[in-house]
Amino acid sequence: MMLLLTVKIVGIWVLLAIGAIMNGVVRDKLLAPLIGERLSLPLSGVLLYLLIFLVTLIFIPFLAISSPCAFFYVGIIWVLLTLAFELNSERIPRCLKRG
Repeated sequence: MMLLLTVKIVGIWVLLAIGAIMNGVVRDKLLAPLIGERLSLPLSGVLLYLLIFLVTLIFIPFLAISSPCAFFYVGIIWVLLTLAFELNSERIPRCLKRG
């Protein structure tokens, strides 16, 4: 059961990560040229917050958990995945350029 929960948690996080990347692309390619960097950055942050809230609201029932410890587990996994992604996001383009 814990393995299935972990797979679901990672799957939801992947959706969040894809949404965050798309949010960055929209900010850089659409919002920044239209309203400028100064306004596009906070607007993008608000849009990302809304995206995360909606995805979480939609998918938390899918996890079928009710224990506070299980919700804590979800949060810890999401934080660890996000940190791993952030810390390695600069290394990936460098590795691709070398290859």
